[in-house]
Amino acid sequence: MLPKRLLYASVAFLLSMGLILLAKPAMLFDAEGQPRPFGTAGATPQAGGPTVFSLGVVTAILAILCVYVFTWLDTFPLAR
Repeated sequence: MLPKRLLYASVAFLLSMGLILLAKPAMLFDAEGQPRPFGTAGATPQAGGPTVFSLGVVTAILAILCVYVFTWLDTFPLAR
């Protein structure tokens, strides 16, 4: 069985990604709701050009942060 912290981190990650996909922030999605391309081609984000904060980058960082936060919380004596 998985440790509780991994289960909690997975649930938090899925809920966070669901919220991102429902909210469709302009930083990650274009006007049609499609993920913006990754890159720095000189176009401004307001014009719908590429962004350095692509959906893939945000997903990877969010997954790492969820595991890190729940592992960190598991080290407190009150969590046992």
